[in-house]
Amino acid sequence: MVGLIGTHNGKFHCDEVFACFMLKRLNQFRDYNVLRGLADLNYVFRTRDPATLETCEVVVDVGGVYDHAKKRYDHHQKEFNETMQSLGVLDFNTKLSSAGLIYAHYGRQLIAEILGCSHNDRMVGIFYRKLYETFVEAIDAVDNGIPQYDGIPRYHMSGGLSGRVGHLNPHWNEVDPNPDERFQQAMDLVGGEFESNVSYLANVWWPAREIVEKAIDEAAQVDKSGRILYISTGGVPWKEHFFELEEEKGLSSRRMTYIIYEDSSSGTYRIQAIPNNRLSTFDNRMPLPKAWRGLRDDELSSVSGIDGCIFTHMTGFIGGNKTLEGAVEMARKAIEIGDAEAAASAESELEVKKMKLDAAENNGVENIAMDDRLTKIAGTAAITATVVGVGAAATYICTKHLRTIRRQNENVSHALETLSSEVHALRREIAELRIHENGVAPRTPSKNRNRVRSTLEGGGGDAPSTFSRNSLQYGRVASYQSFTSDTDYADAEEEWDNEAGDGQRTEQASTRLPPMSFAEVDKFFGTENVRPGYDILEKRYEAGDRSSELLWRLARFCHELACRTTDKEKKKELIFEGKRFALEGLEANDDDFNAIKWSAIMTGQSTDYMGTKEKIEESGKFKDLLDKALAKDSKEFSLLHMRGRYSYSVANLSWIERKAAAMFYGTPPTATIDEALEDLLAAYEEKPEWIENLFYIARIYLDKGDKENAKKFFSKVVALTPVDEEERDRVQEANKLLAKC
Repeated sequence: MVGLIGTHNGKFHCDEVFACFMLKRLNQFRDYNVLRGLADLNYVFRTRDPATLETCEVVVDVGGVYDHAKKRYDHHQKEFNETMQSLGVLDFNTKLSSAGLIYAHYGRQLIAEILGCSHNDRMVGIFYRKLYETFVEAIDAVDNGIPQYDGIPRYHMSGGLSGRVGHLNPHWNEVDPNPDERFQQAMDLVGGEFESNVSYLANVWWPAREIVEKAIDEAAQVDKSGRILYISTGGVPWKEHFFELEEEKGLSSRRMTYIIYEDSSSGTYRIQAIPNNRLSTFDNRMPLPKAWRGLRDDELSSVSGIDGCIFTHMTGFIGGNKTLEGAVEMARKAIEIGDAEAAASAESELEVKKMKLDAAENNGVENIAMDDRLTKIAGTAAITATVVGVGAAATYICTKHLRTIRRQNENVSHALETLSSEVHALRREIAELRIHENGVAPRTPSKNRNRVRSTLEGGGGDAPSTFSRNSLQYGRVASYQSFTSDTDYADAEEEWDNEAGDGQRTEQASTRLPPMSFAEVDKFFGTENVRPGYDILEKRYEAGDRSSELLWRLARFCHELACRTTDKEKKKELIFEGKRFALEGLEANDDDFNAIKWSAIMTGQSTDYMGTKEKIEESGKFKDLLDKALAKDSKEFSLLHMRGRYSYSVANLSWIERKAAAMFYGTPPTATIDEALEDLLAAYEEKPEWIENLFYIARIYLDKGDKENAKKFFSKVVALTPVDEEERDRVQEANKLLAKC
């Protein structure tokens, strides 16, 4: 059958161009053309005349109607809000353009015809999702005016597909251009890129997925635990595939930990810790042991007891060995050490829970109110936040107090009921910890795959694939990077090359770089857009600069970026990245005040993401770093405030909290309220209008029974204008506490 495909005339856009390409590429519509009976004309009929459009079998991006049964695919009508999710085909919520509508209804068929296989093939379902995510969704978003991110972009990108299609429109000063020929050129451009993407997935991306899947399926052959994967082919971008396959196969309980792959250029082997998720860089499931980190060659072999070791990165995310057997042995021993440490931590958690249970049963409801994670133990009550001073956009480091709120019960009956409930919950937690301690994962109910997952996998994929990968031509284009780049893997390549190349330490590498002035970079601190400063320093770091001056600045940029994001996972990643930079800077120069200062800040901030035992251990390091920094600059108000808050938290530990701390420390940390007050008053001398600091000075005076001074400092708090929600809370609380003075 020969029919007509209609769309609007005038300026064309990427969405209707791509929609028309998809239709014309399908066997079903291949012979549809511009005028009845003129099969040699390969482009579509372009008009806005309703009567003419009525003669078309298919109409896209014009006409004000979306009705698949009538083959009408416009998205401009006011009531239109369809997405891939609302149509029940994929879990994406971007509003569809005409391209998205055609892809939703015909995309699977199109991919299958390009590949020469059944549309029920499992691979087609996976490609269908991947191509929407990496190719089609952007066309939908651009046509509907949906920005890629919030805020003002730092630079302009002119190479996008929608932009290149736009440039093919006749220009204002051209003489007698043919818009329909240009439309056909645009179809050829978009169609060529789409088919190249399909071809790349089939020839490069899918084979990598098969290799990773094989490594997962055969993990027990590498080690009976199934936690060590081996990929024989170096350079395979494995991370994206690993996390997708782990989820699809329901293997999270296996706790796959390390992946080993060959470096074909040197004939050696690398062992890399698997990240916690696909977005993580250095936040891994089990970094290589601390005792190995930063060591090389014979020294590393001696410490680990494993022959052929080459190096372990100082963060523990990657290492290397001369032989496959050696790399596997490194992974086995690392798991043994890591599991032992985890068991010790679980045992510590168990002891804390037992103590809480004893307190609940022997001392009543009041002791139940002890914080579940002992957050008042030294150092764990401090995190960093940004405070903007009145009248100036200056960034200060402060601490946010994590308080345990104790509620009084209305009557004895209610108190006993609450106590019983808490005790029961604690017993359950202890049982769960015992299960974890014994290495038995708790059972979780199996879940049926939802409609989206079933759709993605093409109904099970029983139909055999008939296409030949070698029969497809493919060319790598810029858009591939969105789904093929494995930046963390590339970082590992660079780290390996830097470590294993000439055997020189990274500190020496920095001396070979030209000197850098940090004045321009420092201008970004405390501004609305700090990212450019971070990017400049990161490039310098990647080039080999490991100077403390660069590293503490990177830590500070990570801190400021973390303060600006609401994404919890991204915030955590930035905090640990900043901590890594700061500690590396301290290692490069332990006499650099700013390296010490930012090591303290990032160490304190990182404790929010740690278990009880780690928090307590890190709190000791936090206090030592504060003392060391203040020994160099006794008037640094942010550090004085943090140490004051630390002392205040320690001074207010309950007996059970001290007992728990003693279990880890031997001798628990000690501090007095007077020591806390001394530091906070010193910070006040340097920064007299800091609401957070004033509030805690007043609070300590009130605790000491000095109502006169408490009233004086609470009055200072309420006299100031708060600039954020946290300061408003402090002012409100100060108003309430004034009544007690």
